[in-house]
Amino acid sequence: MIKFHRAQEHREELGARIAQWRKGVGESVVGETDPEDLGYQIFYFQNDQIPLEKFSSALGDAVQNLRASLDHLCFELATAFRGRLSKAQESNAKFPIHGSEAEFRAGTADVLALVGSEAGAIIERLQPYYARPDKGPEWDLLWQLHELAVADQREALTVVNSVVGRWSIESIVPADVDSAGAWFRTGIPPRGRAPIARLPLLPEGTEDEVMRKVIATLDVALGDPPSPPAADPICEVLEDMAQCIQSRVFRVLEPLLPPSKSGE
Repeated sequence: MIKFHRAQEHREELGARIAQWRKGVGESVVGETDPEDLGYQIFYFQNDQIPLEKFSSALGDAVQNLRASLDHLCFELATAFRGRLSKAQESNAKFPIHGSEAEFRAGTADVLALVGSEAGAIIERLQPYYARPDKGPEWDLLWQLHELAVADQREALTVVNSVVGRWSIESIVPADVDSAGAWFRTGIPPRGRAPIARLPLLPEGTEDEVMRKVIATLDVALGDPPSPPAADPICEVLEDMAQCIQSRVFRVLEPLLPPSKSGE
């Protein structure tokens, strides 16, 4: 669990860096009449340049420690089942993550022999191809973690600005105003001045109230990962992966460890 806890420390560090950056850039939203239809107003978000170097190292460290926590668990399972391992066995005692059954069968014989049949059967059920046969492995959080860890070993993970909104048009526009043609846009905005909402002109005196509802949150998201979740805030992605490891992996495999090793 040491690597897992270290990953959480990196995630907290990353969150603190992002929060500090947000204070510096602000959350600038302005509304102007739509030049193509004077009955509507378009709201723009000022998209400031993101300082990649401030975030990529903490992101990569968090990803690598989450991935390493799975390998450490596999090593503990192997030593619990086999006792002292040879150098060759130690190098094989890594948690496998595969996108297809064929890859799993071809690449895990040594690992499964080290951890035993009970742990091996559980590890197979945790595989992305097994857990998500309905949507494909790319939608599985363990697969996404594996892909991010591999990508981070090659170069710094790409991060971008993201506009986050958690409401519907109906919650912004008053009930007595026709909302046809209105929209609110979230996700990765274009650089510079980014349109985020188009709303009908509102009754006089209600603009300030609506502006408070329309204010978007600037976040830092994964820019071009090899799997989903593109445009998702990176701290949320890391938290989802950590929860997945705890609830799906540790919960079912740690009971197979000796009491002195479980939960360390």
